[in-house]
Amino acid sequence: PKPIGNAPLQASSKDLQPEFMSIFSQHARDSLLDERLPCVHLKRLLRKKSEYNKFCKAFSTPDKLMSAETLEGIKPWLNFIHPILMFGLLGLTLYALYLGIQALRTRTASKDARKQLVKGKFGLRHYQIGAVLLALMVIGNISGMAVTYINNDKLFVDDHLIVGLCMTALIAIAAALVPFMQQGSDRIRRITRQTHLVLAVALVGLFGWETFTGVEILQRIIDNF
Repeated sequence: PKPIGNAPLQASSKDLQPEFMSIFSQHARDSLLDERLPCVHLKRLLRKKSEYNKFCKAFSTPDKLMSAETLEGIKPWLNFIHPILMFGLLGLTLYALYLGIQALRTRTASKDARKQLVKGKFGLRHYQIGAVLLALMVIGNISGMAVTYINNDKLFVDDHLIVGLCMTALIAIAAALVPFMQQGSDRIRRITRQTHLVLAVALVGLFGWETFTGVEILQRIIDNF
């Protein structure tokens, strides 16, 4: 409802008529004034139409309408957060794979070659980049699902989503193997390192496939933008 006459667009609890405020309990009144709920949600709480109009006149401000319009304008741009993040993660994944291969070369190289490779600290750098990659992979997966739900009120369970969840599981398992790769018997360390390498290669392969399907989805978003 539009404000009546020259009534102010905003009002505090002191500006409202005593008979209007008396219909609310102290708890309900404070909650409504603090949260500034939209007028449409208050119809069931008000007893008389005149009191409803007074409340709407007090709280229907241009700032509230502007914030709603701003939110609707921002929502389409949220679709680009996930692809930008994942393209960066693809490069980071390839770099982590390179560091892991170099760390493997360091362990298996001859004595002279190992002296040069040790200076690169590939094992330490691989561990650090892997930790960052794990965190960002989880964030990227959750953010993609969150943005899809915000813009569509539902999730689309397709190949892209399922493969993305599988990738998150693979990198979590690969990270969980790290303590067993560093301690334990030679046999346990060898098996876990080999498993870690297989999971890493599988992750890179799925990431490449996910990139193609993601580009197709991104293209549809741009076409409908």
